[in-house]
Amino acid sequence: MKHIVLAALSLATLFAACDQRNVIDVHQEAAVPDLNNPVVQKLTSTTWFKDVNLNIPNESWSSTNFGNKASTPFEGMLYSMAWLGMELQRDGTSTLIFYPPLTKNQFLLCRGKWKTSPTDPNTVIIDTKTPVGYATLRVKVMDLQTKDNVAMIRAYVDVGDRVMMIDFFNGGSVLEGGSPTEFPDLRNMGQAWFDGMQVSRQPIDKALFNNTAWEMSPYSSESESKFEIPQLAIRTTFVNDFLTKTPSLVYGAKFNFAQDGNVYIDIPSVVKETAFRPWASQVEDKTIMVKGTWRTQGNRIIVETNELPFISVGEALFRVPTDQRPLDVLLSNDNGDAVKVWKNYYYIIEYIKPTNTGAWFRISSPQETYYLFMLKQPITTLTDVKGVRETAKTLTQP
Repeated sequence: MKHIVLAALSLATLFAACDQRNVIDVHQEAAVPDLNNPVVQKLTSTTWFKDVNLNIPNESWSSTNFGNKASTPFEGMLYSMAWLGMELQRDGTSTLIFYPPLTKNQFLLCRGKWKTSPTDPNTVIIDTKTPVGYATLRVKVMDLQTKDNVAMIRAYVDVGDRVMMIDFFNGGSVLEGGSPTEFPDLRNMGQAWFDGMQVSRQPIDKALFNNTAWEMSPYSSESESKFEIPQLAIRTTFVNDFLTKTPSLVYGAKFNFAQDGNVYIDIPSVVKETAFRPWASQVEDKTIMVKGTWRTQGNRIIVETNELPFISVGEALFRVPTDQRPLDVLLSNDNGDAVKVWKNYYYIIEYIKPTNTGAWFRISSPQETYYLFMLKQPITTLTDVKGVRETAKTLTQP
């Protein structure tokens, strides 16, 4: 149970710093930024990576305006621990790359827009989606050097309530000193990769999925060797709120498509234990999967369920209020703990292209969008599988 709490704490404190605006300020600016500044020109059309292993950002200033917030001591972690880098395209679009600690193979690619500052020299303003909302960053280049075909920029990054000095490199080698699976396919997080991953418009043949299972790379360490290194990476291009509506697929899943139109979504034990806390000990010996239905519609597989576990690490650790309206409470106690599921949830699974061992897909819901490879497997034996709702009915108060 300890590792679950630590994982949840890390995720909750990590994504607690950003506001919840519904608009992006730079949206009304000209589509093409001013590229007359030669320094700004060098920032564009390449991916810049932070040296997260060696270069901890130097926080040179932070605000005390938010000192009463429980998350204040951890707000800098979003940029110091999870932020890997950024890409600025010459058409005015931007991407911030995040890699949340204690998740596996998950790259969060947050889209936004940028412009050249009209007042500060060598400065760009990025207004962007973040894992939990929106943020405005001012990046001021203080130094730019090139050595051995690798460029380095030293910049002050102003995120509103703090200013950090960060070194960025235009080569992914600064993050590739460890295992090749630590940041799989890191160099292919830019727009060029997505240009080669267009969703197929051909109708899906349902027979190809009948009585098969499809596994995401973080689901099981036992299957990791069956994935090629580039196939491990999961590119999340949208997440609504990583703190209060933590996506259930963040630790992976295995979709079992039965021929009768039922689907059985197996999620890792860490998600089940968190969802059934503090009744986790009562479900250790049960085979629990999320039950639902699946069907094909044109080029899509549509998965629908009324028992996907709702997880909010912010609520679990900080009692951050969450919107209860789309949820069903299956079980609760006097301490405020509850087993909660989404009343209705759906995934749209779109086919991109096949390989010899599986296929590339885009999976989307109202809360998230992924580009990922899934390994094709034999369907799991479903004889003793229990659904989330029927399991909750068997639990007793500890």
